[in-house]
Amino acid sequence: MEVAEWLNTKFLEWEQAEKKRKTLGQFAEYLGVSRISLSDWLSGKYVPKVQNLGRIAEKLGYEIYDIMGMPRPMPVCILITKIMNF
Repeated sequence: MEVAEWLNTKFLEWEQAEKKRKTLGQFAEYLGVSRISLSDWLSGKYVPKVQNLGRIAEKLGYEIYDIMGMPRPMPVCILITKIMNF
């Protein structure tokens, strides 16, 4: 599975969980990223940069790292990042 396909699936799952139609702008806001970036990722034009992976993973799941062929962050690093508000 590629990033674009995964994100499209996650968008549909999120929309279903919200129980109403949502826009990509609303999904981008939920993820804490720009609508333009999200649109580029969904189209397969670009993939998320490392600085966006943590916030995407926190909202949608850490398998984003697997899909991108990157190691998942260690749980202690995730906890420290949350505590320090990075």
